[in-house]
Amino acid sequence: MKNEAIGIIGCGNMGGAIISMLAHSCGITKKNLFVYDVDKVKAVAFSKCATRVSSLKLLVEKSRIIIIGVKPQMLEVSLAGVDNELLRKKLIVSILAGITLKRLNAVCGNHVAIVRTMPNLALCQGEGMTCLCKNRHVSKKDIGIIDKIFSAGGETLVLNEKHFDLVTAISGSGPAYFFHLAECLVAEAFAGGLSRKQASLLASQTLIGSGAVLSGDDASPEEWRARVTSKGGTTEAALSVMMSSKYKKMIKRAVNKACARSHALSK
Repeated sequence: MKNEAIGIIGCGNMGGAIISMLAHSCGITKKNLFVYDVDKVKAVAFSKCATRVSSLKLLVEKSRIIIIGVKPQMLEVSLAGVDNELLRKKLIVSILAGITLKRLNAVCGNHVAIVRTMPNLALCQGEGMTCLCKNRHVSKKDIGIIDKIFSAGGETLVLNEKHFDLVTAISGSGPAYFFHLAECLVAEAFAGGLSRKQASLLASQTLIGSGAVLSGDDASPEEWRARVTSKGGTTEAALSVMMSSKYKKMIKRAVNKACARSHALSK
């Protein structure tokens, strides 16, 4: 894997996280890691660990594995002018929410090997969650390489593409849900008299610790919730408010709306 020539199109939040992961966790050297972004400032920010190329065509020529990290709405524009015959010999990896293998093939060419992935931002901390699926042109060896790459940034799961709208809503967008919960907890702690720094520490470490508990044990979230919730205690009092406010139904509506948006992006 260290000798693979890899190109990244798009140096935004997710693209940047992947560049850092490839350089620092996968050991891809600067001479084998190429980046391109229409915003030159974004690409230059990674000049210490990657080689910035002046054109998309040059990136495609130099790379065997090409990771597309632009916004979903920019897919066609981002590959405009690239000869499909040139892409035919490449392995294309998409991190674009909602963009199906069928649509990727329509843009890149019907005989191009494509892996569709849905990672999340926690890749930058080595705690990401990435789901993968592939088209029929991807070899067993190549899907193994892509799985190994994303495994360097956390957990991976190979799934049927039919689940990807749901995956996008749960793990792709999921970090923002937890960030919002932390935001709300920080606001309440601050309103109660703690400093912003103290409030942030309480909220963030609680979420970090809770995640560690879940990942380190076979018990389900429901079981852990029950263990923490003493009869007549403070946790039960708080959860009674959430449950009476139909919190669970709100989460269901939110996930369904994210699924619907992911599906809409595929059109």
